Amino acid sequence: MWIVHYYKNQHNNQWPFKKAGLVFVNVDAHIEVLEKERDLTFEGPIVNTFVFAQEKYNLPDKIFYPFWFDITYSTDTTNEILAYYQLFPNSRGDSILKAYDIPTIFPVAYEHVGGYPFYYFCGDFCDHFAKFNFVQLKGIWYAQIMLLENKLGADGKYFFTKYYTPMVSRILQDYYKDRVQYRD
Repeated sequence: MWIVHYYKNQHNNQWPFKKAGLVFVNVDAHIEVLEKERDLTFEGPIVNTFVFAQEKYNLPDKIFYPFWFDITYSTDTTNEILAYYQLFPNSRGDSILKAYDIPTIFPVAYEHVGGYPFYYFCGDFCDHFAKFNFVQLKGIWYAQIMLLENKLGADGKYFFTKYYTPMVSRILQDYYKDRVQYRD
């Protein structure tokens, strides 16, 4: 509701949106909305993963991202970008993005490749709607993977299962492997 409230305050008390789209909120609370068909040829961002990250983390090359994201750039040259978001504006949407200096391609996640492990996910990667009474079941991730069919994954469960889970699993495996080696 706060988005609608702020948007109306900034745009002559209008909220003309009826379809899916993207909401951009600047640090100064300025809000712009891009709507599917009117401003976008595709409703949300697609995550494009670099080949090295696909191989290292067992990730798909492309997947739909259905949650909030932040547009963040690292100035640290030891932070490597693993993937990038891509937006799909039409000419009207592109002019809005350009007017507010919003890029159509920007980082999804960073991995620090220097002396300490560090990762930054530019969004709400771990949002998942699992019922907690089933989470404890051994092998539940394998069952979920078998049931999911949509290649780009238009819902959060698909992203969580196909992208977030393998990435974080590998990060934790590597971390614990390094910790055990360090102790020995």
